[in-house]
Amino acid sequence: MIIKIRPESFGYIAFDKRSRKHRFVTTDLPASTLARQDMLTQVGKIFDCTDEDIQLEFVGDKVRQRLSAPLCLYLEITRYCTLRCNHCYKPEDPLSQAMDLDDFTKLLKDARDMGIFEVRLCGNEPTISPIFFEVCQQIQNLGLFLSINTSGIMNARTRRRLIDIRPDHVVVSVDGNQATHDAIRKPGAYAQAVELLHALQEANIQRRINCVISGLTMNHMDEVIALAKEVGCGISFIPLRTMGRSTEFKDEFALTPKSMYQAVSHITAQKQAVPEVPLETFFDILGNGFWAHHTMEINIPCPAGKNGFVSADGTFYPCDWLRYMEGRFACGNVRQSSLAEIWEKSTTLQAFRQIVRKKCLDCTHYLKTCYGGCWCSYQESMDCGEYEDKLCFAPLISAGKMPITAGG
Repeated sequence: MIIKIRPESFGYIAFDKRSRKHRFVTTDLPASTLARQDMLTQVGKIFDCTDEDIQLEFVGDKVRQRLSAPLCLYLEITRYCTLRCNHCYKPEDPLSQAMDLDDFTKLLKDARDMGIFEVRLCGNEPTISPIFFEVCQQIQNLGLFLSINTSGIMNARTRRRLIDIRPDHVVVSVDGNQATHDAIRKPGAYAQAVELLHALQEANIQRRINCVISGLTMNHMDEVIALAKEVGCGISFIPLRTMGRSTEFKDEFALTPKSMYQAVSHITAQKQAVPEVPLETFFDILGNGFWAHHTMEINIPCPAGKNGFVSADGTFYPCDWLRYMEGRFACGNVRQSSLAEIWEKSTTLQAFRQIVRKKCLDCTHYLKTCYGGCWCSYQESMDCGEYEDKLCFAPLISAGKMPITAGG
């Protein structure tokens, strides 16, 4: 097994491509000075394998303050989509100055040289981009972990080609059962998503379901869990966010702190009932066995602090949702500056990293079982320097209005 090692100021990050897991290792000495055998022993304990099974591959060349590079780079390779989903925050907004294949080639080489582990292709719908498969091949040729977000809406030829290139990880959107999914997307969309999941399972390609929790779908989460069990994958339950494109659906089915609590409480109970299906939510404060991809402290001021998003025109944002904050969080353009230069020197990105979530500081869950939620969901409606996720239900628990136990 190949484990990628990236030196950091605290020690190093170890990335296992097979499981798509990052592990943060704190060391007294810089990673570059550690004896190779000592590092092999450490990594073997972390991933439960013997030294003989491990091949270390070192990436990145500098140690900087905070993370030296994003863990994952999200690339929007098209603004087109075959759907117009009721809950989608993205307008179909084709850009006249969209990046071309040469731009992506340069960007991906920068990502490789920085030591970025994963590149996630997204869109609107990435698979309809005319350069989708060329970009996939470049990512794979550079030794980067290739992951893809998709609705699953594609013809049989594209589905076969997708399976044939064997991406490392494919995330398929499934929102509730067939009736709710098709009502949100279009008739027949559910069947195509399920067909792709089965094809990925048959090809033994790592896969996951993304499910948006809304007032329409929250009573059908068990059906999504049953599907995940059937196709052998986990689920990331994502709360409906109301920024971006306005729709009547969002007005009708938006979540509240109480309904978010009810959804998370049910999901937490299902983690115990169906342990073979990995389940994630944005607020895992009700369970005893919190699991995260990484140490909570790097989520500064939110998970956008560990990743990066490049829009179809080359603009870098800490995350996609921050694009809708009237350009306040545009950190630079990768066609004009290198990705490393933006990550290190962007004053906008530096200011973003310094944001303090004042209302979270006194919360007993903060940076223990909760990173504070979505910062931009608060900023979309209240332009102030404080922070509170509009779906946070911790105050309901503190006030005794909701129990802290799952299923309550």
